[in-house]
Amino acid sequence: MTVCLSFFAGLAGIFFDEIRPFAAAATLIITVVDATFIERELRRRLKVAAQVCERFDCDLYGLPWKGLVAGNPVDPEDITRAARAWKRGNEKLVDWYPKAIGRAPLEFARFVCQRTNLWYDSTLRRGYAKGLFNGAWIAFAILALPAIARGLDTINVILSLVPAAPLLIWAIREGLRQRDAATANDMLKAEVEAAIESYIAGGLHAEAEALQRARDVQDGIFQRRVATNPLLLPQLYHWRRSGMEEQMNDGAEALLRRAGF
Repeated sequence: MTVCLSFFAGLAGIFFDEIRPFAAAATLIITVVDATFIERELRRRLKVAAQVCERFDCDLYGLPWKGLVAGNPVDPEDITRAARAWKRGNEKLVDWYPKAIGRAPLEFARFVCQRTNLWYDSTLRRGYAKGLFNGAWIAFAILALPAIARGLDTINVILSLVPAAPLLIWAIREGLRQRDAATANDMLKAEVEAAIESYIAGGLHAEAEALQRARDVQDGIFQRRVATNPLLLPQLYHWRRSGMEEQMNDGAEALLRRAGF
């Protein structure tokens, strides 16, 4: 509604003069509705999603749930309802992390998985941010050039471009958020890599110490998910999965070899 509807309304306004004022007005209304209601609802759902991801990671890594950071876990009834609504099967969900990690003990495997998670997410977000910035200006040009080519006066050219405002604002805002999220990931990734280096050097072989270090990193991952992570275009993950998984597997294999596993 914020992006596509406004853009096509503006495009129609270029060729149909009577639509132009209504398209501009609708654009302003949509912008207010987005900021007032849609954005808040997305933030609420994002928190629930972050808690589900935290539950998954805690179970996978053998980490204790930390209620002081993540609050109460999502009710199993809610997860069951969401699982039943998922019709795509589990084939692409199983063995997402590199299988080679299974050669390493849990204390080291946790760190490799956490690093993999952060690298994957950052790479997706930086590519998405670049696409958002480029796409916004292309859309702006698609509206501007026909309006100028038709010889519209200045007022009507401006009216034709008003519907592009939500698209530009959304794309710039989302692009900057994606970059900020990637930067936050990089800070956590550096922390995980420091833990990996410490383990390889023999400084983190105590089970309790390695567990606590992984738990601290996981706290940062949850805070990143719930506070700074904007949503990604759903199809982006599928478009880039095959190429990125190959890089991800190679990176994990290199770490395992360095650690002697």
